[in-house]
Amino acid sequence: MRLGSGVLAIALLALGADAAQAGVFGKRSGILDEFNVDVYRGAETARVAGGLTFGDVFDTGFWWFYGGRAAWTQYLDDAPKVTGWALGGTIGVGCRPDRTVSPVAGLNLEKPFGTDDRISYQTQVYAGARIRLGSAPEHFAFTFAIYRAAIQGSSGFGDKSDTGLAILYSASRLASR
Repeated sequence: MRLGSGVLAIALLALGADAAQAGVFGKRSGILDEFNVDVYRGAETARVAGGLTFGDVFDTGFWWFYGGRAAWTQYLDDAPKVTGWALGGTIGVGCRPDRTVSPVAGLNLEKPFGTDDRISYQTQVYAGARIRLGSAPEHFAFTFAIYRAAIQGSSGFGDKSDTGLAILYSASRLASR
C-alpha cells in the first residue's frame, strides 16, 4: 500500500488527460476552475485544506478536475495526538456542474510534514453532492461528501484508516469555450 495510492493517482491523472485529449469524454464545452477550502472530520482524523483546481467540462455533461493542495492535518487516536501540515494534489470527476445539485467524487494524495516522520503519506477518497449557489459563471458551491482516509505510518506509527464527513467550499468559474 505504500506506493499503491500514489501510483494510482498519477495513473488516473495521466489517463484522464489522455482520454480528454482524445475526445473520449466528448467535445470540450467549457472550463470549471475553483478555489477550494475543504474540511474533513472523522473519528480519528481531521483535515483542513485549501487549493486551486482546474477542470474541463464536456458536452456529455462529464467534468474532470485536478489541482494542488496545502493542508493542516491531525491524527486524533494516539496520545499525544499527531498534528502537521501536508502538500499534495487532487483529481476527481463529476457530472453536470451547471445544475444546482450534481454528483462529484475525488481522490487526494498528500505528503505530511511536521509529524516527526510518523506519517509517510495520506490519501482521502470522497464522494458526494455538489450544490451550486447562483447561476452566474462566477458562483459559489458547497460539496457535502463522505470520505475514507488512509494513512501510511512510519517510525513505529502504524497504518490507519478512517471514515468521516467532508464539506468542501468553492469559489468557482464555469465558462463556455
